[in-house]
Amino acid sequence: MRTFKDISALEEGITHAIAEYIRKAIEWNGSAHILLSGGTTPLVVYARLAKENIEWNKVWIGLVDERYVPLDHPKNNERALRAAFGEVVCSQAHFIGMVHDDLDADHNLSVVSVEYQRFMERTDFVLLGMGKDGHFASLFPNDSSSEVDLRAESVKILCTTAPDFPTERITCSKGMLKQAKEVVLMITGTEKETIFNDNKETGLPVGYLQREFGQLNVFYAP
Repeated sequence: MRTFKDISALEEGITHAIAEYIRKAIEWNGSAHILLSGGTTPLVVYARLAKENIEWNKVWIGLVDERYVPLDHPKNNERALRAAFGEVVCSQAHFIGMVHDDLDADHNLSVVSVEYQRFMERTDFVLLGMGKDGHFASLFPNDSSSEVDLRAESVKILCTTAPDFPTERITCSKGMLKQAKEVVLMITGTEKETIFNDNKETGLPVGYLQREFGQLNVFYAP
């Protein structure tokens, strides 16, 4: 765990780390495949990242998970990420969202499963957050689909149910995220730090991160 003095320093540290992971992936593979989390916490990081010297035309950006709502919905993760990165980056990078059909969840899942084959074959970097209930991505405690996936190693996209609105979610599986070359977990606040430190051996989703993700790097600020 890397600890920073405050959130601003944390955001700066994560920005530089992601930029370096992307540059290395481009150097080694000719492209970078990254999966990013939504929510409000990392949005400043994405705005900072947009100012980095990166060959964005060689970067494929996907989502760790998404709320199953239309792109113009205020809770849509893709909408927030695109706004944070700005038009210049979004016009150059290859951005692949998770909501293609907001009226038919089964059809949408089949489309995303095809669109995300690139990330299933190779993911260079993943940025995760963690909820106060110990969830990561959209893999939640007390959700049957999440619990089945956490005990498996399947590399796929699945639908899960969140405890709060909007409850319908789409997420990369644990197995898919686990095969990424680099994984960073961003944690803010002492409450979440305690949850992370106290649940390694429990059945909460975060426990699987700690036990199984050997490439996990935790970036924390109180």
